[in-house]
Amino acid sequence: MANVQTPITQKKSPGNEKILLVLLPFWNPLIPPMGISCLKSYLRSHGYPVKTIDTNINFQFREVYDNYFNCLEQYIPANKRGNFYNIGGDVLRNHMMAHLNHENEKEYVNLVKIVVYQTFFYDIDEGQAAELNKIIAGFYTRLEEYFLRRRNISSNLSAVNSPPFLKSDSFKI
Repeated sequence: MANVQTPITQKKSPGNEKILLVLLPFWNPLIPPMGISCLKSYLRSHGYPVKTIDTNINFQFREVYDNYFNCLEQYIPANKRGNFYNIGGDVLRNHMMAHLNHENEKEYVNLVKIVVYQTFFYDIDEGQAAELNKIIAGFYTRLEEYFLRRRNISSNLSAVNSPPFLKSDSFKI
């Protein structure tokens, strides 16, 4: 019987693949992104070209963060906010995951209401949840545009396979 290698066990030579590691927004900037730094160092030591991007430092994403919290702050009474930006970050990240995974708009709005209630012990109405949803949808539009711009700016220099969410076959590292 021949020794057949699966894609997992098949060793690729370094340099055939280029790797992009991204720290997506709304990660609390308490320390530099050590995970990405360690991965980058390890991969480079094995001959892979690696580029890292920390999107937390991009102003357009900070604007989304500020808009989300300004909106949320209007809905939550002062006596229910607690450590607003810390626990509000959990609401934001959970809301972002709900947006990525929702299939039914009504269930999505209800889920956002639940996330807010379970965090702040305060009910928001459907209109308020819908307004927060618009901000999150705007974030994902900006995120996609950000990566498409980066790809278009540098695609003339070098082309590689892009991540599936970019819906393209070229991305410069």
